[in-house]
Amino acid sequence: MDLNLIAFLLPAAGNRSTLDAICMRENGGRYVPPQEELECDSRESTVSIQHEDDPSSDTESYPQLQLAFNPGPKAGQGFLFGTDKNCCDIVLPRLNEISRRHCYLTFDAERRLILRDISTRGTIVTYDGKGGERRRHFTWILSGDQVSEVKKIVIQIQKIQFQIVISKHEAHSDQYVDNVDRFLLQGNADDELPFGALGIQSGSSTAN
Repeated sequence: MDLNLIAFLLPAAGNRSTLDAICMRENGGRYVPPQEELECDSRESTVSIQHEDDPSSDTESYPQLQLAFNPGPKAGQGFLFGTDKNCCDIVLPRLNEISRRHCYLTFDAERRLILRDISTRGTIVTYDGKGGERRRHFTWILSGDQVSEVKKIVIQIQKIQFQIVISKHEAHSDQYVDNVDRFLLQGNADDELPFGALGIQSGSSTAN
């Protein structure tokens, strides 16, 4: 297992908007093509993802965006999603209800991967199809014991629906912990908001 890898994003279903977002030129630095040749600009490409099978069972068949410690996020806040190509790590198409800086992925104090909404219109996260409520300024837990039995986590930002697959690092936990700690240290040094401002201590604003 690549200890540099944090997670990757796949199209959650046969959704053309999600595939287009993954294939955007601005995301080229994190783009990994599928093993099968899939033309991003071809309307026929949707045939390859129009089923409900779990993409994580055959990740090489899907285009994906990889999130890694190196290269890490552009800023200390975390991996930022939004339409602003200058500051966002995952650039999204300019659709209604998608903010310039919409949400970001980082780690909490327990080294769990979390998603934090900072948008005006909100984000949806589902766990094996459960949940689905749009929330603003909210934090979702994406890894750790509380979600260990969840098979499919989907992040929905307007029409964009990413399945996030978290990399497993149990066999090399010490080195992975070091990588997370360095990630958080960089965030504390560079972020406009201190890490404690995430609101992750509040039960009303954090959920899995």
